[in-house]
Amino acid sequence: MEHYIAEYGYLAIFLGCALQGITILFVGGLIAHHGELEFGWMFLVGMVGTLLLEGTFYMIGSVAGSKLLARWPRAQHTAQKVHVWLDKYPFGFLLIYRYIPGGQSVVASAIGAAGFRRLKFFVIDPISAVLNGLVLAGAGYLFGHLLVTLWDHARHYELPIAVSIAAVAIVGLWIWHVLAERHHKMGTADQ
Repeated sequence: MEHYIAEYGYLAIFLGCALQGITILFVGGLIAHHGELEFGWMFLVGMVGTLLLEGTFYMIGSVAGSKLLARWPRAQHTAQKVHVWLDKYPFGFLLIYRYIPGGQSVVASAIGAAGFRRLKFFVIDPISAVLNGLVLAGAGYLFGHLLVTLWDHARHYELPIAVSIAAVAIVGLWIWHVLAERHHKMGTADQ
């Protein structure tokens, strides 16, 4: 994904957020730290893509939710959970649903299917998206800084680090081989 973002820039951020979701902003933050994208524009383009994705799936759920749930019974369980969470914690749930696997598409559809009011969704969702997006993009940016700092300090130790990694890998493979051999011997002894 990083390659596409570096190659296609803001278009890749927009499409990534519109198709995949807000987590693309983490990678965008890494690349912005590297200087290939300007952080503010990257964030803005990502927000537009994210809100387009979420709004589309919300509307699909709102308009055709019952038909979709009848067609895919496995989604009914998710929709029931979403409905319960929305009843108990409407604002809190809209803040965290992006972190649920499939949250930006399946859960956004379930929010619409649950009958959550459109005005409420389209007011709270952008606030939530900006907060979550800042966390992810900011974390990517800061992680990029951390990687650069670590790499600058680690350059003096490249050879010892490489030898240590190779040694750990060799010892790990040897231990795995010994344990596999014992397991095989124990299995043949039982027969």
